[in-house]
Amino acid sequence: GPREASALHAYKAFPTCRYREEFSNPFPSECIPLCIMLSDEGHFRRAAYVLCHVPLHLRDDEAYLSFAPHFGRSREDLVPVFQRRSPKHIVDGSHPNVVQVTLTCCVCLEKEHPSYDCPKFAEWLDRCNQVYEQLHEQSITLNMSAERGVDAYSNSRVDQRDEIARTLQVLHANINGWILSGPERLQAFCRFLLSAIDNMEQTALRQYPGAFVSDTAFASGDTPPERVFTKAECPIRQALNATITRLGETGHRAFAYRLFSRCPPLLVDPKQGLSAILRLNNASEADILLAQQDAQVASLWSRSSAIPVDTHCMICFESGHGFRQCPEVVGHAAWSSRVTAIVSNLASIRCNADGITAAADYIYDEYARYRLGVESLRSHPEVASLLLERLAMACFRSGETHRGFRVLRRIPIEMLEVRALRSFWKGAGCTQEQLASNILRLQQFHAKYNLTPSISNPPPPLKKSVELGRDFLQTIEKGLCRYCYSTNHRASECSLFLNEVAIGRDAAATFRMAIVHPQLTPLQGKIIIMRTVKFFLLHQHHVPYHVHGVCKAANGTAAFLAMIDEPAVALRLLLAIPAAYRMRHVFIHVLNAFKVPLDVVETKMGDFMTTGDSSYTSPSAHVNDGDVVVTDNLVQYRLPIPDVAFETLFADLPNIRGELEVADEIILSHTDPAVVKKETDRRSKAMTSYRKAVSEYERDAAERKKAIEDGEDISGLTIVRHAPAKPKFGAVVINPLQRSNIHSLREAFDPIQVSVERVLGMKIGCRHVLCQSAVELLDQEVSNQRQPTPDDAEDEPVEVTSTEVPSQGNNRREETPSGRVDKDSSRDNRRPSNDGNSRGDMRGDSHRPDVREGRRPDHNDRDRRPHRDGRYTSDRRGGTHDRRDDRRDDRRDDRRDDRRDDRRDDRRQHDDRRQSPRQDSSDRREPNRRDTHSSDSRGQQRGSYQGSSHRGSDRRDRR
Repeated sequence: GPREASALHAYKAFPTCRYREEFSNPFPSECIPLCIMLSDEGHFRRAAYVLCHVPLHLRDDEAYLSFAPHFGRSREDLVPVFQRRSPKHIVDGSHPNVVQVTLTCCVCLEKEHPSYDCPKFAEWLDRCNQVYEQLHEQSITLNMSAERGVDAYSNSRVDQRDEIARTLQVLHANINGWILSGPERLQAFCRFLLSAIDNMEQTALRQYPGAFVSDTAFASGDTPPERVFTKAECPIRQALNATITRLGETGHRAFAYRLFSRCPPLLVDPKQGLSAILRLNNASEADILLAQQDAQVASLWSRSSAIPVDTHCMICFESGHGFRQCPEVVGHAAWSSRVTAIVSNLASIRCNADGITAAADYIYDEYARYRLGVESLRSHPEVASLLLERLAMACFRSGETHRGFRVLRRIPIEMLEVRALRSFWKGAGCTQEQLASNILRLQQFHAKYNLTPSISNPPPPLKKSVELGRDFLQTIEKGLCRYCYSTNHRASECSLFLNEVAIGRDAAATFRMAIVHPQLTPLQGKIIIMRTVKFFLLHQHHVPYHVHGVCKAANGTAAFLAMIDEPAVALRLLLAIPAAYRMRHVFIHVLNAFKVPLDVVETKMGDFMTTGDSSYTSPSAHVNDGDVVVTDNLVQYRLPIPDVAFETLFADLPNIRGELEVADEIILSHTDPAVVKKETDRRSKAMTSYRKAVSEYERDAAERKKAIEDGEDISGLTIVRHAPAKPKFGAVVINPLQRSNIHSLREAFDPIQVSVERVLGMKIGCRHVLCQSAVELLDQEVSNQRQPTPDDAEDEPVEVTSTEVPSQGNNRREETPSGRVDKDSSRDNRRPSNDGNSRGDMRGDSHRPDVREGRRPDHNDRDRRPHRDGRYTSDRRGGTHDRRDDRRDDRRDDRRDDRRDDRRDDRRQHDDRRQSPRQDSSDRREPNRRDTHSSDSRGQQRGSYQGSSHRGSDRRDRR
């Protein structure tokens, strides 16, 4: 009838309008009657399509109920769905959508498959592939015709290109139809793009690289007469950028970030996709315009600051949790599916290397906490294949060689194929000769153990032995740094190793100063300790616990907290440390702090095993490449052990879980009181709103009940759907960071160390003057060994008994005529040069308060510690000496140095006269005069050593 005709006429104008969703948002009262009218006339799918354009919080229940019976849903089935939604016009996540009401795909509105897996999406992608194939064939034909000088623009070719143009127009129309048809279809298309983005990258960039030309390829006026398809017309590129832009405009920030992070950089349009992301990050229009005009700036923006990985989950990009607590991961019960979900999502982040590094650190942390072993991967080869093919290879390609090797070491040896290790060696920077040598050595290792590794069909596992592990490590690590696995330096010069040891020194020094230094008040020391605890909790998955300084600082902090009556915080920190690095005495302190009787503590700890105090280390931790050996006083790797501490020692304590929940709030109350205050205010406001809603609900219920009893009309009363639920407040939790590295660790710990240094008035840890001097000395030693001077090359080989560096300007060692080094010249007490660069003085004369110009520092200075009043205490003498004693010693040392220099000059002149006897009189006069002086000095020296009674008089005469 006329009603149906008018409804169909209105519907025909609806899909063709590009701004139909913009119209439905401010005018939902016009779209909802059209939906009900179409349902009344039997056009249920069209009615559902119209309702999809209306925002969720503006839809009426009657509109849903008008077409729900067509999809097999009765009114009784939908009552629980509608009761859970909030009142209309309130924007939250409680409002149902078309999929939840109809249990049908929102794209085709026909079948009950997931919307993101609709066949229409797959058909669209197949047509894109066909277009790519046709364009690729045309580009090949045009190139061949150009080489032969033949005209390739025949009528059939022109017709084919026109057909391709029409197909591209249809593909772009499909994109606009899905992203401009409401939130259901927009999210479904976004999820489809996320699931198929690997195939899209293969199609658009790798399989048919010549299908589209760049946007500026013919900007100079060389455009051919026929139409050329540009990169902007690529349907896959257009789909990705248009979807990102639409997601940002409609407020779906998480989906926009997620899709942008997975996009290949070559498919990101700076004028569309990148600009939308920058607007979400509140970037200025000047920055957006600069990113649109400069490709290098756009690449820098997209790789550095476009994705907020520090404040959002790296899987779903929602705020408030990390990827370890993501709902998409927590729902997996089996560890294999959970690891697969995390690694697959993180490794698919293409805008930067943060996802790859986070996934590699996650795998190593799972191994260190005894949740990922070789047997587990051997029983799940699909997980091993994912780690090897997807994660390790990505680490090698992105330059994270040491992280890739950590993942590689988790794979069983019988599953490591040659191509995987070849990729590792290429990532480490090996040359072709080194690569061939390494492969030959690997083949010899396989032949020795009769091994044919395969990832798909692995052979039986090898019997574990120390020899097997040693041979394998020597096979793959030869010629590489044992820490970062690079070929351009040794382990002693590795920046990764030096930074890890440095943060260990800083953490240990900060902990010691915070608990024992008298200049720090107890409150200041406690605040510093709490800040240290927060640092360990924030970076608990990335802290290098294998460094002795870090391990001792973490365990010592937990023990100290237990002793100052903070057992909950101490236990929170202790459980964050991997089980293999926990020390036994810390458990005893924590149990004592919880008022556990001593006999119960002894019983609990009787059969409990800890390895943090033992001297055993993993065989792979020892570094011995012929020139450097890293001893166990710096780094000690420990094999992971099961974490059963809480269940064994603390689970039976009363209210232990409740105390652990408030531990983070105690930490933040000392370090960030504003955060605790903000959370307290939020809770009080929520409780106030809850009490107000309860009072309104009770009042409305009482009025309704009274009206029913009196027989009055209740249609005008407020309809109460359900009683308000009491808000639930979770405990304040310090969420650990998702990604980190050694440099960010040092930057995060630096404010804690600086706060201690300001109070003490001195540098501590690696910034202490002694540590800095030692580093300069070692650097100079390495440079001297690597860059010998020409004088050193001309010297004859002698029997060296000292590492002396003379201060006279030449680098020759002082020798006696017999060819042996003189005892006086080979002593460790060396005279520094005035420039302060001699190895005898680590920091130069300008940095030493007790060294004057031209004088050798006292050989006891390394055992003497300065006091505040300027005096020195010598561990050798065992007492405190006045400054006058020091000055007397200085004068004695000056005289000894003068006599040694005289003897050295005499020997040098004697050697010169023997080598060149023919000299003129002027040249011989000066040596004779010095010889007389030196002989007098030798006589004085012989007299000065005849007895103690003559030393004082000789010194006075000498003076």
